[in-house]
Amino acid sequence: LDYLRAKLEFSQQLARIGMWEWETLEDTLHWSDSFNQILDLPTQKRSGSLHELLQMAHPFERKKVLALFEDFRSGRNLRPFSFTIITPQQQIRTIYIKGTVLESSGSVPVRIGGIVQDVTEAKELENELKYYE
Repeated sequence: LDYLRAKLEFSQQLARIGMWEWETLEDTLHWSDSFNQILDLPTQKRSGSLHELLQMAHPFERKKVLALFEDFRSGRNLRPFSFTIITPQQQIRTIYIKGTVLESSGSVPVRIGGIVQDVTEAKELENELKYYE
């Protein structure tokens, strides 16, 4: 089992993908070590709240990100989205989030899980291409 975990973590690091799980009733997020690396969080930190993640979102995007997570919580819309974060080390990154309901009580999701991917380089290249059009 340790071997499989190590293999999964290595694969996540190569793809710049991390995993997360959100317990919506307690508003607790749990995440992988790769998630920590993408967001420049201390390696020992493995959980937090949606509020903490929102604090990392670029101020111009916080309302949008909150609305999208509220859509996740209500089960209305689980569409993927991307947004800009500012890491604790003041690095600006663009991350892509995709989630799915893992557990629900009736029609209300109580556990949502998914991936986060660092798409900063792709976004920068996209902006550069737009500039030269």
